[in-house]
Amino acid sequence: SPLGWVWTTSIVCNAPAAVGASLGIDVTLGPHTASLTGVFFTYDAPNVTDVSPGNAPTAGTGGNAIVTVLGSGFGGACGNASGSDVSCGINVRVGGVPCS
Repeated sequence: SPLGWVWTTSIVCNAPAAVGASLGIDVTLGPHTASLTGVFFTYDAPNVTDVSPGNAPTAGTGGNAIVTVLGSGFGGACGNASGSDVSCGINVRVGGVPCS
C-alpha cells in the first residue's frame, strides 16, 4: 500500500516516481473526496551533471555506444528501465534520437 501511516489528523504516503509541477492533492475516504485548493505538489526536475563517455566511434565503425548520464532527480522506482520507458516517464535522446 502506498499509505505509510494514517492518523485522525494526518496521512503519510509514498508519492510514486513521476514528473510534473503544480499537481493537485486529493484524498478519498469511502465515497467522499477532498481536494486541496491552492496547495500543490511538484516533483524536482531532473538535473544532468555529466555524461560518460564524452565521445564514441561514429555509427558503422564499432556498433552502439553505452552512454551513462549522471545527475539527480531521475526517479529510481523503475529499476532496469530502458532509455525510453513511457511507464517511468523516462526519455533519453542523443542528437534527437531516442536511446534504446
